[in-house]
Amino acid sequence: MAPPVPSETSEHLALASWLDRRGIFWEHVPNGGSRTQRSGTQMRALGARAGSPDFRVYDQKPRAPVGVAVEMKRLRGGKSSKEQNHFLVELEKRGWTVYVARGADDAIQWLVALGY
Repeated sequence: MAPPVPSETSEHLALASWLDRRGIFWEHVPNGGSRTQRSGTQMRALGARAGSPDFRVYDQKPRAPVGVAVEMKRLRGGKSSKEQNHFLVELEKRGWTVYVARGADDAIQWLVALGY
């Protein structure tokens, strides 16, 4: 029997831990999950946007002069939505370095290649 595939949440936690251990200034945008209609309306009014990437890294590097956005996906399956793709394109237009990662290891390898 194949070992279980880690959940997207466990992958998020692994990346968050890696970023923290290196003292990198970052945030996770908690857009997922279910909400009441009222709280969803309030979040949108306050600026929550569909498609916002899971992680934003604000520390700059020569290969990431503005910042970095990482959209995390499960190791198997999972697909970026139209809104997520649009958000990443808009960030790229503004100089951000963006990536859709398949799990924490993929995201970490990419971040290391950028100089983090």
